[in-house]
Amino acid sequence: DSALAGILCRKACDDVLGVIMPCGSKQNYGTDREDALAVSRAFSIPVTEVDLTAVREALLEAVDRSGAVEAVSDPAKTNINPRLRMATVYALAQTRGALVCGTGNKDEAFMGYFTKWGDGAYDFNPIGDLTVTEIYEFLRFLGAPESIIEKAPSAGLFDGQTDEKEMGVTYAAIE
Repeated sequence: DSALAGILCRKACDDVLGVIMPCGSKQNYGTDREDALAVSRAFSIPVTEVDLTAVREALLEAVDRSGAVEAVSDPAKTNINPRLRMATVYALAQTRGALVCGTGNKDEAFMGYFTKWGDGAYDFNPIGDLTVTEIYEFLRFLGAPESIIEKAPSAGLFDGQTDEKEMGVTYAAIE
């Protein structure tokens, strides 16, 4: 999703910035980062990297110290990542006088599979009306790196996370 959104933005204008935001998952530092860099190279998309792992850990420690809860739940921990990422891209966009591009697709919207005030927040979303099947078709048509096309859809929220596994349904069944 983010690959196609970035490619479309780059084709539409020159002032585009891809942001790699690892946030505690080994996958973020490995295949996610490599794939983002491959798209960057293939489509001349400038990128920057903001490591949010320490920020995430500091936030979790502060919440734990507050005494308001015994322990932060696993779903709450998972949703911290997209919310930190959104705060980051909005800080960069506002500073640069830019807009934030959404990366959610039609299947995810139908399932309600997004994080409120995380990946569900954006200024515009060029792929919001596309199914996952259509996204893959566009990626193939545009010549996206094969590693992107072959990769299981994942928000990289934690190691081994895939969208379909987390939702409990395949994109084909949704469509």
